Amino acid sequence: MNRRYGMIAFLVLTFSKSLAFAQSEGLERIKILTKRAEDTVKKIEETEKQLQGTINIYNSIVDSSNTDARKAYRDLVKAVERCESLAEDTRKNSELMEQEAHNHFAEWTKNLEGISNENLRQRSQDRLNETRLQYGEILHSGRSARSEFDTFIAALRDQIVYLGYDLNPTAVASLEKDAAKINEQAGALFKMIDEVVLSSKEYIKSIQAK
Repeated sequence: MNRRYGMIAFLVLTFSKSLAFAQSEGLERIKILTKRAEDTVKKIEETEKQLQGTINIYNSIVDSSNTDARKAYRDLVKAVERCESLAEDTRKNSELMEQEAHNHFAEWTKNLEGISNENLRQRSQDRLNETRLQYGEILHSGRSARSEFDTFIAALRDQIVYLGYDLNPTAVASLEKDAAKINEQAGALFKMIDEVVLSSKEYIKSIQAK
């Protein structure tokens, strides 16, 4: 009889430890995912700020408000390089976030089996599906913004090359229509970035442990 009770006690203890580990693992996953997402958002905001400064420098050249065109041109080249560097940092952070999101959803799916109540298990599955869908939409928006960013930077670099050996009032004036298009692209890009940042912050708020 004592052996039987001992076995029961052992099984209860083992189950309790497994449950505690699963709970701890889940909270740790959320903590890491939250941190990855916050780091990515910070880099996105930093990149957007740099982009705004870059377009301001560009406009000061094409509208001739900057009297030192050569210095402005050099500043523009550096600003674009800084934008590209920040965008690469954002991409790396995003990849880390994606990996952690994959781990989080995989662990969540695995631990659904630990819920014996069918109704509660289904509700957790529904929450998982909803959270995964929300994350997927943010990921898609982020990739679209990155594609728009690449297009914008390529167009801006074309004009930098164009002006590189022909930085005079006539050449600058010839970019009037191109400048209008660049600014239109910038406006669309900023809107996309703002939407990604907003939805990301809402997602972070929704997954944080209270």
